Amino acid sequence: MITSISNRVLPASSKTKLMTHSWYTGMLFLVLSLILTPGCGDAKSRKAAEELKKELEGLKSASATDRENSLLHLSGMGAAAKPAAPRAVELLRDPEIKVKTAAIQLIVSLKHKDPGALAEIGALAASAEDDELRGNALNALMALDAHEEHAKACAELLGSEVDRLRELGSQGLAQANEHAGVVKTQLVTGLDDELPYVRANCATALGNLGSKAPPEAKDKLTALLKDKEEMVADEAKKALDKIN
Repeated sequence: MITSISNRVLPASSKTKLMTHSWYTGMLFLVLSLILTPGCGDAKSRKAAEELKKELEGLKSASATDRENSLLHLSGMGAAAKPAAPRAVELLRDPEIKVKTAAIQLIVSLKHKDPGALAEIGALAASAEDDELRGNALNALMALDAHEEHAKACAELLGSEVDRLRELGSQGLAQANEHAGVVKTQLVTGLDDELPYVRANCATALGNLGSKAPPEAKDKLTALLKDKEEMVADEAKKALDKIN
């Protein structure tokens, strides 16, 4: 014979005790969370403030390694590192290349577009003796949307007596598109450069200006159609097609 087992129903008093216990437990967790959470937040805030203070002090260190490390650590702190921006700009003139490089990195990470910062980075892009530092500075100007400063720095390089620097400057201007318009005169002059690569890049840059290219560019580009270097003649033709 199969015996059926009926559902057991708790007396009303038992139900009340269970509900009361559950309510009490829930309220206890809520109170504890309200007590503990602010404490955790305050602890994190204090830790972040202490870390920032430590790294800001590191920027004043007599040790170049400490200055560099502090700049790099600050670069990873996001917006919290904004108070370090003015000091980073000052360190763009640091005697150590590695410190200047780290300062550029922090300024870019903070998107610090202060005119003073852009001017200092532009100066490094145009005149830094170290090729890697110069390249970092040029890239930083692009990352900060400082297109005119970038074009002007490239124009400075285009006027250099050093072949590789003129090539670097002309390459940057060929990639600057309409922003190269701020250095039209230098581009036209570059069409007479003794280096074929420079002449070709300047032709490309002028072509990118389209109808905004200076009138005197047409005559020089037309003359370059007979250039002994095929690549120069090709770029001159492309440029004339865009200008016309």
